[in-house]
Amino acid sequence: MKFAIRGAAIAILAPLALLSPPVSATTVFEEEFTCPIGGEKFKANVVGSTSTFGQRADGRPYGGVAIWPIPECPENGLPLFEDEFDPVELAALEIAIATPDFRAMRENDTSRYRLFWLKREIGRPFSEQVGALYQATWQTDDNWDRRNRYRSEFVNLAMRWDKPEGAEVRERDNWFWIQMRAVNAMRELGYYEEGLSRLAVVMQLENLPADEEAAENAKFYGEQIRRLLTEENPYPEPTNLTPARVAMFRCVAGSDLTTVERERCDGTAIQDEIASFEFRPRGGGKLQGEDAIRAANIEWRTPSSNE
Repeated sequence: MKFAIRGAAIAILAPLALLSPPVSATTVFEEEFTCPIGGEKFKANVVGSTSTFGQRADGRPYGGVAIWPIPECPENGLPLFEDEFDPVELAALEIAIATPDFRAMRENDTSRYRLFWLKREIGRPFSEQVGALYQATWQTDDNWDRRNRYRSEFVNLAMRWDKPEGAEVRERDNWFWIQMRAVNAMRELGYYEEGLSRLAVVMQLENLPADEEAAENAKFYGEQIRRLLTEENPYPEPTNLTPARVAMFRCVAGSDLTTVERERCDGTAIQDEIASFEFRPRGGGKLQGEDAIRAANIEWRTPSSNE
């Protein structure tokens, strides 16, 4: 079957809050590049390092730079995802970036989606294609229709990726986590029964990561996703699968929390975060605890008149 957004889920979903304070230790430097197609010389910013804390349910890291930018040739849009390209691949890329489809994607799609499309066009390994599409789903929080389109495409592609039997451990673990993120995307799209069915397959003992600690993390994530699917919870940032400093906003100011979310909200980790949180709204005095969270929730969602 093909997965797409289900109408029943649309009314429940809301734009992502992402209300954690900006915390980042990111270094950026400018680098010169020469486009291997056309010879254009240009400069682009490159991330040297960054720091993140925790993840969203879909795996997108919080803080810092979640998706490192890939320099793109300004004239033709070629992403420089390799230091040097194979001549055969480069010839295929030259054809691909000249197509009307790619030119339209430069206007309408994210950089990682364009990367996915190009890797598919030139026949890169399936794992690279699905990995690029997976990251594309992180890039479109500001466009709900596109976000759901990318998630639908990601689920359909991930379901076609057979487990790489006999491959190195890293590749098998990559397959496992892509499948788990696809199950989460099914949840966000409203495919609860299908998600539970797929989860049962992916969580079979022989599919778990080989490392013992990683396997325990996988079991935890699987159980949390199972409960969300059972409760028919499509929320992108459920409290049971986000860091406490992010989850506390939904605990205090959110609505339609399901049982597994409320249980997390009642836990010590989030209650301590709530109690210690301080915020000074524009033109007001310092607040603490739930009052501070509600004020921050409103102010961080409302653009400043000076912006």
